Amino acid sequence: MDKRKRLTLVARTIVPLLILFIIYVVVFTGFGIGLPCIFRTITGLKCPGCGMSHALAAMVHGDFGEAAGENVLSVSLLPVLVVFFIFRFIRYINKGKEDFRIWEIVFLVACLLVCVAFFVLRNDLI
Repeated sequence: MDKRKRLTLVARTIVPLLILFIIYVVVFTGFGIGLPCIFRTITGLKCPGCGMSHALAAMVHGDFGEAAGENVLSVSLLPVLVVFFIFRFIRYINKGKEDFRIWEIVFLVACLLVCVAFFVLRNDLI
């Protein structure tokens, strides 16, 4: 597959997701209608993503302090992951299919461990 086809594939995947994301943020910010956390509904515990919609709404209004108060991962880990996946998309578009490098695996495992630690600490499980 050539570079142009890979770019088209990425665009066809990312653009609809970005449109849905923007619609969700606009609806949540404007009307306060969001998706409930199924994990919290079932277990009563806050998952690592709980509060992310409120944090995104706060960031839309430029209040990063409130966003961090809603979910600290929204202003710390989430932007880093977005940059990482943009890097992966660009590399895929330019070079084609590529396996994960060791540093990428270590990075993603570290992100997972941060999420697990955040989950444990925010729910006072230790």
